[in-house]
Amino acid sequence: MTEPRRAAAIVLLLLLGWAMVGLAAALRAWWPLFLAAVPYAAVPWLIVRTERRAP
Repeated sequence: MTEPRRAAAIVLLLLLGWAMVGLAAALRAWWPLFLAAVPYAAVPWLIVRTERRAP
C-alpha cells in the first residue's frame, strides 16, 4: 500500500468513527458507540501491517 493510500484509509477510518459518534448523539442511542471502536481499532492495525511489509 502506498503512503497516500494509507493516509487516505486512516483518515477515512477516523471519519467513520466520528460519524458513528455523531449518529449516536443524533439518535440518542448507545449502540453506535460500540461500533465506533471498530474503525478506531483498525487504524493501528493498518499502520503496523503496512510497516511490517516495508523493505
